[in-house]
Amino acid sequence: MKINSIIKLTIIGILFSAIYTSENGGYYECNADKLSSEDLCYFQATTTGKEKWGADAVENVVDRTGADFYRGLVNAAGSSLLSPKDGGASPLPWTNGDKETTLTIAIADDGWSVTLIFELIAPLRNLAMYHPNDLKDSEDLWIKWTQVLNDCAIKNEEEVVEEDGKTIVN
Repeated sequence: MKINSIIKLTIIGILFSAIYTSENGGYYECNADKLSSEDLCYFQATTTGKEKWGADAVENVVDRTGADFYRGLVNAAGSSLLSPKDGGASPLPWTNGDKETTLTIAIADDGWSVTLIFELIAPLRNLAMYHPNDLKDSEDLWIKWTQVLNDCAIKNEEEVVEEDGKTIVN
């Protein structure tokens, strides 16, 4: 079975658009050497990103060691990404070094939903940003991380939005 390149580019476009339409857009750039030699964008931290994080770009970590409802998300500094008010999800986008961790108290509703979404999307995000050659070269790997998106008909159609004089294709 041949992977539909348009679908693949659309998924990668979703990941890029999420980065470039948020504050994160100024934190990453393509590694110029790999872009010219492989014609693939491998993300790396910009000077602004390194100043913000005190380090280069790192992958987000999925760690399913906690039981259901006892896993949640923390940022690179270890602070919870759950809303302290109601245990729900933070409105902030995922950023450099966010990770899943085992919790001592159960979470529910939005907090649990966001954790499950992170488990589905963070590995694809990491591959697209830091290991694009693996996605390009392995149909099995591509199917593994995108099957749920196909099954649920997520982003089957392009959405074009005009924002601040820019055209954004999601």
